[in-house]
Amino acid sequence: MTARGSADEDGQGTWLNDLRLVPASMPYRPPRLVPRPSIHGYELATVVGPDGSEIHTDLHGRVRVHFPWDREHAPTAEDSSCWMRVMQSWSGPGCGSRGIV
Repeated sequence: MTARGSADEDGQGTWLNDLRLVPASMPYRPPRLVPRPSIHGYELATVVGPDGSEIHTDLHGRVRVHFPWDREHAPTAEDSSCWMRVMQSWSGPGCGSRGIV
């Protein structure tokens, strides 16, 4: 959008606008100026949770983890990370497996 205008002392003037409009039904996404971050390979982490629980999950089966490079949180802190999905393999309708390595 560019706008140009002028006004005299009593507030009278003219404005000229050049606009590029997008329909409200179309989400606007500005062009990406920085490449999308990516991780090459795996990140190792330890599953953490409250004391006494073997593997603590939420309603959706997600876990919290502690990364070895994270120095802000204690290695056993329940709030070390956000909830993360666990990789799952499914073998058929109504059955499957879930693995935390």
